[in-house]
Amino acid sequence: MNHKDLPYIGNENLFEYLRFNSYRSERYKLFYIATPKVACTTLKWWFASLEGCAKIIRGATDSSESDPELIIHDTFHKVAPKVTGLQPNALLEVLSSDSYFRFAVVRNPYKRIFSAWQSKLLLQEPLQVGPYVKFDFYNKRIENPDDVAEAFEGFLEHLATQETPTYWDHHWTPQAALLRPDLINYSQLVQIEHVDGLSKALADRLGAYIPDPFSVRRTNESLIPYLPEFVTARSSEFIRTLYAEDFDKFEYDRQPPKPKETFSADQFDVALQAIKIIRGRHQRMGEYVRHTSSLNQAVAERDGQLGSVRQSLETHLQAHEEVQRLQQERVEEAKKISEPSRG
Repeated sequence: MNHKDLPYIGNENLFEYLRFNSYRSERYKLFYIATPKVACTTLKWWFASLEGCAKIIRGATDSSESDPELIIHDTFHKVAPKVTGLQPNALLEVLSSDSYFRFAVVRNPYKRIFSAWQSKLLLQEPLQVGPYVKFDFYNKRIENPDDVAEAFEGFLEHLATQETPTYWDHHWTPQAALLRPDLINYSQLVQIEHVDGLSKALADRLGAYIPDPFSVRRTNESLIPYLPEFVTARSSEFIRTLYAEDFDKFEYDRQPPKPKETFSADQFDVALQAIKIIRGRHQRMGEYVRHTSSLNQAVAERDGQLGSVRQSLETHLQAHEEVQRLQQERVEEAKKISEPSRG
């Protein structure tokens, strides 16, 4: 099939997402498209190890992420531009070729959006909070489980009234809108709750000596597990509406999932103390980032001013040199005119 006949040609939003959220292995003819809050940190580190660049990424010093495990998100493309950060032509080749094993993983919408809200806004992650600091749900004090449920509901109401369908952040964008199974022909697109078939397919393709990415403890896990008591009836209605396409395409039950774990009052108290500590750390980091940004802007403005002064001086110098040149020409002409009279 000719590239120009492919259904995703001209879909800039798809290519924009794929550029920094997909990972290609030429050696293994493997292509992974990440889904935020669906084991994506773990899978990216697994892919980095597969491509032999995990150690270099861990040694990076220019990441803006708040956790060493998260530096994979803003560093991978700098270290391995042939793996991620691909241009549209390279992505087209991978998407249209029959030789690649293309895979992605999805998650129950209830658990995914609760996890995303918790890690980015409840914990006040400095890289994500900017657009949300003025809203009541963001500033609500969290003292007990009811506060968690109320703040989560306020966030979902915000999504329903302010963001959908063009969400401000990929972490709460519907999975179907990111992965586009209507356009991309996946070799496997599976639920994170049922990955045995994908694990086997990867082992068959890569060899038994390559570790199963789903056999290790996941990174970036939530402090508070998803529990139905954190989802009010109104929150549930918001989720069913906002993520209707995810429920349909990925065959999830629209009712809140039943928990597999318990979470005692003592465990919640410990988590609450951890939340306060992490929020404080993130607040300090945010202040540092803003201070650094201000310094960088001041330096840029100073450099701009110096550049303007330098340009002005160069202009004046050129004008001065031109005046001197013209004066010298006049002197030479005067000499020529006076020379015959001397004779």
